[in-house]
Amino acid sequence: MTSTLNSEKIEPLYKQLKDVLLKAICSQELKHFQKIPSEAELARTYSISRITVRNAISELVEEGVLIKKQGKGTFVSGATLERDFHTIVGYSESMKQQGYRPGRIILEKRIVLDDPDHVKSKLQLKEMDQLIHIRRLLLADDEPLIFENTYYPIKYSFLLEQDLSNISMYQLLQETMGVTPFKALRTIGISYADSMKAELLNIKENMPLLVVHEHVFEQNGDPLHYSISYAISSKTNIRVLAIAPTSDEQQGYIMIPSES
Repeated sequence: MTSTLNSEKIEPLYKQLKDVLLKAICSQELKHFQKIPSEAELARTYSISRITVRNAISELVEEGVLIKKQGKGTFVSGATLERDFHTIVGYSESMKQQGYRPGRIILEKRIVLDDPDHVKSKLQLKEMDQLIHIRRLLLADDEPLIFENTYYPIKYSFLLEQDLSNISMYQLLQETMGVTPFKALRTIGISYADSMKAELLNIKENMPLLVVHEHVFEQNGDPLHYSISYAISSKTNIRVLAIAPTSDEQQGYIMIPSES
């Protein structure tokens, strides 16, 4: 972690130090739960004032990247989720692959007639059809990472009778109905935490969140579910497989303007 800071840059020194610390965390030079150098050590290393160091650390603490422990120092927080968008893997399996202990808090599960997120058309349902609405808080090593709203067609109403806090949704669907996800359309955007999401995710209001709209289909083409998830952006890395286009296969990205 020996990058130099440049006082001649327009970017403030504390922002430069913040970037240095973030890069060290993302590269795992500074690992989860590891104590970072003290304010005095960082000030000496980068020839800056302790106030500058304190400003950089304070922002990372507010964003949930670092944790201050009274009398012990400042530590890198826990899980950082890597989201792999070229495969369909359930949350539980994804966490296990990354070495974390998955957890879920079921906030609500119910049948609804209204359509708050305008998903009925995406699930090929009529205006008066009912929906299964499940709200979850997804954890890694007991830390909240994602707040999720998921909608299912009413034919999956058996989900309301299950203890969804202790089993993977995809595992349950496969074991009960023989249904597995086949393909998914994902739209990625940015939002900001309102008071409800901030409280659930244990972050400050207005912190940036990675928003993923996910439209998942069965192999026969029927919609399986539609989900809207809000992940702490400072604890989320995105991995996408890019393939060069060929004469018979064109791949790329579509930029969709925000509705807000």
